[in-house]
Amino acid sequence: GESYLPRVRDVSSFTDEEIARVIRDDHISVLLDISGHLPHNRLGVFALRAAPIQIAYPRYPCTTGLETMDYRFTDEWADPPGSFEEHYTEKLIRLPGGYLAYDPPDCAPAVTPLPAESNGHVTFAFIQSPLKLNDGVYDVVAATLLAVPRSRLLIHYAVWDFDRPGRLARKRIEEAFAARGVDPSRLWFVGPLALDDHLQLLTEVDIALDSFPYSGQTTTCECLWMGVPVVTLAGDRFSARVSAAILHRAGLPDWVTESRDQYVETAVSHASDLGALASLRRGLRARMAASPVLDGPRVAREMAGAILEITAKMRAECS
Repeated sequence: GESYLPRVRDVSSFTDEEIARVIRDDHISVLLDISGHLPHNRLGVFALRAAPIQIAYPRYPCTTGLETMDYRFTDEWADPPGSFEEHYTEKLIRLPGGYLAYDPPDCAPAVTPLPAESNGHVTFAFIQSPLKLNDGVYDVVAATLLAVPRSRLLIHYAVWDFDRPGRLARKRIEEAFAARGVDPSRLWFVGPLALDDHLQLLTEVDIALDSFPYSGQTTTCECLWMGVPVVTLAGDRFSARVSAAILHRAGLPDWVTESRDQYVETAVSHASDLGALASLRRGLRARMAASPVLDGPRVAREMAGAILEITAKMRAECS
C-alpha cells in the first residue's frame, strides 16, 4: 500500500533507457532484480547501471552474468561457501535463515494419516515437469520401486496427456520404467489439477522423490506442508540444491542425499519404517510452520539488514 510505497511508477511501457533515467531521477540507491533471464525481464536496465547498488534475488536459478549486477541473495545450503563463488559474476550474500519464504495457500486441506498404513503399500510421487526426467532419475526411482515391494509411483504434472492412456507422454515414461524392470501397472498418472485438488492429491502420497540435477522448489514446499517428506539429491550447483536447502531449513537433513546410491538407500529406508514415517507426517506441518521456511518477516529483515550494511559501506567509501 501507499504507507509502504509512497511513490509507485508504472514503467512497463518504458524502454530500458527511459526506466534507467526515471530510477536515477528518483535517486534510487538500491535496485533489486527478481526475474533474471526469465521471460519479460528487464536486465537491460541493470546493464545500464541504473542504480549504484544492484542486487539479484534468486528466483532465476543462475547468475545474471552481468558485471553491473553487484550482489545476489542466497544461503549457505543452496550455495555452500567455497567453490560456488565461481558460478557467479555477482558477489554472494548468504542470508543466515535462508533466502526463500513459502506462503502456504489457504485452500490446503488438513494433513491426513499416512496412506501406507491403510493401503498396504507405499505410494511414492514424482511431481515435477517431465522435462526433469532423465536416465539418472529413472534409474534411482526404478531402483527404489523395485526395492519396496508393492509400492507404486504417482507421476503428476500439468500435462493433459497424463490423463489419457496410450498417449506419447505416458508411453515414453512407461517404456523407460519397463526397461528398468518396473511394470507400468505400478505407475499412476494424474494431469492438470486446480491448486486445491493438487494439494488434496498429495494426501494420498507417502514419500515424494525429487528430480536432479534440477530440483524442485514450490513442489517441495507443498509436499512438506501436506506432511509428505521429500528425498533429494544435492548437486554441484544452485539449481540442484534448492530442495536440499529447504529440507535443511525445515530440519530434515536426513532426507538430503549426496549420491544416487544414497538416494535409493534413503528412500527405501524411510519407506521401510512406516511407524517413523507416520510420526514424521503428523508433525511435519507444525515443524514447517515453526521453521525459517515460513518466516517471511525474518527473510525480509535479513535482506534489509544486508542492504543497510552495503549502503553504509558505500557511503563510507564515498566520504
